[in-house]
Amino acid sequence: MRTVAERAEVSTKTVSHVINGTGSYSPETEQRVRAAIDELGYRINPFARGLRSRRTDTIALVLPNLCQPFYAELAEQIMRAPQTQGLKVVLHSTHGTPGGSRRSCPRTRNWWTASSVTRPTVVLGERPADATALSLDYVESADEQGARAVVGHLLSRGRRRIAAIGGQTGPRAGARRLRGYRAALAEAGVDYDDSKVPSDVALAGFDDIEAARFASPPLTTVDLRRESIARTAVTLLRSRMGMEDFRNLPGRSESIGYDLRPRASSGAPPSGPG
Repeated sequence: MRTVAERAEVSTKTVSHVINGTGSYSPETEQRVRAAIDELGYRINPFARGLRSRRTDTIALVLPNLCQPFYAELAEQIMRAPQTQGLKVVLHSTHGTPGGSRRSCPRTRNWWTASSVTRPTVVLGERPADATALSLDYVESADEQGARAVVGHLLSRGRRRIAAIGGQTGPRAGARRLRGYRAALAEAGVDYDDSKVPSDVALAGFDDIEAARFASPPLTTVDLRRESIARTAVTLLRSRMGMEDFRNLPGRSESIGYDLRPRASSGAPPSGPG
């Protein structure tokens, strides 16, 4: 670490902060440190560090499943995030059941009704009210805003009978997207119609999975910025992992934006695979 600090012209403490995602430093400083790490081929040995510190430096990523592309790509982004360097990541699939969540987090067996949580925890995307009630950190994806944007795009292309497939009630992402969809229709003075779509349709989706770019035609979609979600989540988690008692810090909420990716499936001009 000392060699990395000398190459980047910073202190070893700054190198430690950049690696661990703690403390404060400028983007320019982070860039110099990471460039020095790459040039020197510096790699942390998490097992050796764990023996010295008596900490496992392991985070558990609990997902509904690892089959859907969005969750698989999110897991990849979390493992790649610079803030994850030096940590071991354990993946677990709940198979979409509450029982699966409890088994993956045995120390928080009454997960959404517990009065306290015994490990630093960050909630991604779902159940913001529950996260707030338990004073957990929460990273919110822009589901409602993204839905309004993509419906606005379809309206701008002259479409007036716009169907939402997959909407649902409750606090989850589908319900927030449905609210955004209906809000965009209302703003344009278009009545909500739950009948079947016509045979000639424009198609738009969510999540911007890799396959969307290479479909024929390429799929218009909302990119919820998985890389930003991953970086933010791990940064929040690491800041609690370094505390003597992480429960002294109130729950925090971070909102991640979105990018609309117009492509040929909605009649937008071709814009290439990106």
